[in-house]
Amino acid sequence: MATIQQAAALAGVSTGTVSRYLNGAKIKESNRQRIDAAVAELGYHRNLLAGSLRSRKSRSVGLLVNNMLNHFATSAIAAIEREMELDNYIILLAGFRNDPEVFEQKLELLLDRQVDGLVLFEGDASWSPSKILERSGVPVVSISALYDSPCVDSVLADSRTSAKRVATEMLRAGHWHLCGLASA
Repeated sequence: MATIQQAAALAGVSTGTVSRYLNGAKIKESNRQRIDAAVAELGYHRNLLAGSLRSRKSRSVGLLVNNMLNHFATSAIAAIEREMELDNYIILLAGFRNDPEVFEQKLELLLDRQVDGLVLFEGDASWSPSKILERSGVPVVSISALYDSPCVDSVLADSRTSAKRVATEMLRAGHWHLCGLASA
């Protein structure tokens, strides 16, 4: 595997110039052309792990999901993945199947992988992983569970109450046939 030092030597520029260019900085057109040619000739690929050690950013977000068959969760995962991709982030997806031990194990695993943030889907607020999360220092968003922790922001939706309200309004408006009931 080719190194950035080899690419720099072949292009006749410093390693710093290659690094800056590969990370999106503007450089002289002549240097850009030489670096592009050297990278192509060597088949050089950036070492993202090395870069993340220097920057302390993994460009990844962990998603910890209770039920991956849940339509809401899969829709949200797809939307999150699309937005992350736009900013060159990837998602690391893990499931816990309503098991608090697996939840904690997968949470630790995602944090060990140095994710830059976490999204928790439909966990159980009584499990309260706040000590783990506070220690991690990464931003955390919980969807459909309110954790008693200052380091977790929550997005809540009360689906049962909403569904009951919709059904009640439909019945009140006389739409018995839509609810599978005979008219009164």
